[in-house]
Amino acid sequence: HGTTILAVRKGNEIVLAGDGQVSLGQTVIKSNARKVRRIGDGSVLAGFAGATADAQLHHDAHRSADRRE
Repeated sequence: HGTTILAVRKGNEIVLAGDGQVSLGQTVIKSNARKVRRIGDGSVLAGFAGATADAQLHHDAHRSADRRE
C-alpha cells in the first residue's frame, strides 16, 4: 500500500499527478485527497503521501480562516 505520484516530462513541459485515496489499513478514509500541490510562491509542485496531504488540507483551511478574521 502506498501513494503513487507520477511525473512525466516532455521537453519543457511537466505533468505531475497522484492518486486521491487516504487509507488506514484496509479502510479508505478519504477518496478525494489533493496530493499534488503548489508550494512556496506557487512555482514548486510537490507530491504528498495520503495522511500528509489530508493534514495539509486542514492546515490550509485553518490558515485561510485566520486570514479572513
